[in-house]
Amino acid sequence: IAATFDPSGNLDIYLNGSGTPAASVDATGVGAVNWNADQYLGAFNVSSNTNRGLEGGLDDLAVYEGLLTPAQITGLASGALSPTDIPEPSSALLSLLGMAALIRRRR
Repeated sequence: IAATFDPSGNLDIYLNGSGTPAASVDATGVGAVNWNADQYLGAFNVSSNTNRGLEGGLDDLAVYEGLLTPAQITGLASGALSPTDIPEPSSALLSLLGMAALIRRRR
């Protein structure tokens, strides 16, 4: 399972490495996650004080800073990409700026 959330409020859920979302939700009213408090994935609902544990375990959990493309999600699921193959937005931007500087310098 992979989920992407973009700033415009779209939440897409991908299953089994498919490049097409299995579900899309308008999540504009969800708001921001408060990262100052402890966060739990599938374990505990703080507002209702109830345990909602997962049957099983989480494996290969990753949180990315940028929005993954459907091709990146498929690549991660198939093993064609590793999490380290996806550049951070800042390093991708630096690479692009470096390439632009080289092209301009050659003129």
